[in-house]
Amino acid sequence: MRSIFSSTTAASPRPTGPRGNLIKKVGEVIYWGGSTALPSDPEFTVTKIAKQRSQYGGRQVMVVTFHVQTRSDAALAHELSLALTPVVYVTDPDSRESKSPGGAMEIGDRPEIFGTNKTYDFGYEFDLDDVYDHGWLTINSNGGPGGGVDIQYDLR
Repeated sequence: MRSIFSSTTAASPRPTGPRGNLIKKVGEVIYWGGSTALPSDPEFTVTKIAKQRSQYGGRQVMVVTFHVQTRSDAALAHELSLALTPVVYVTDPDSRESKSPGGAMEIGDRPEIFGTNKTYDFGYEFDLDDVYDHGWLTINSNGGPGGGVDIQYDLR
């Protein structure tokens, strides 16, 4: 798996988050592919990181939602489906301690493998006891340093 997130243009080195990944913001398009985006590369957006009531009961949870748009490259669509799993890391901004919250619950209709030229909207709920009230969310942490994306969040 290439595990590369890119922008639409080649750029000088950008600042990285606490786990060595590209920094993105909620609502910003993230391309999956090479160092610059190609028309065949799938893209996704983290549309929300928020504290809200669970769809599976009344407790408060951290919700992370995604919007995915795949293109014509089936291999990259498959890789992205493996990267956007509920396996994430949260990092405390003060102590730099990181942990992987367990027990994520799926929201929406996420297929196991993404198809080509498709749109998907889905998300995950994480128990508030398993996350920090603010910090960094790392997506695709399985790619190792530089293989994912870090996004700041604040649930306070």
